[in-house]
Amino acid sequence: MKTKHYLALIAAVALLATTAYFSQKIFLYYSIEQTSVEKAVSSPAATKQFTLIADEKTYTLQVEKETTVLEAMHAAGSSGFVFSGKEYPMLGFFVESINGKTAPQGYYWIFYVNGAQSNTGISTTIIRGGDTIEWRLEESY
Repeated sequence: MKTKHYLALIAAVALLATTAYFSQKIFLYYSIEQTSVEKAVSSPAATKQFTLIADEKTYTLQVEKETTVLEAMHAAGSSGFVFSGKEYPMLGFFVESINGKTAPQGYYWIFYVNGAQSNTGISTTIIRGGDTIEWRLEESY
């Protein structure tokens, strides 16, 4: 009787191992295919140009991959754009100063995407080609 249980157990383990092996093969196949597509999309031909406006200065910049506003602002440092702020867990990055201009009490730096106030933060907002990101110093509600 124990022999039948051991044989059944060995068959079950062999079946699970075979299933896992082929599942991994299928996963790797589709992962490699997806990576090839991503590389094609992120090639130099996929460079996105956008405009950053802050403190009455305009910067025309380019990014080569899916980029958040925060990442693009860091990259804009090479063009003379300077900002500072604070990262809040679960909320994201909040800008406190742009080009040396700190928001006075009761005011905040608010950003707009293509003329509309953004509903998401700079840590998660993705830039699309042709976007205009504008920072405005506005009074709190």
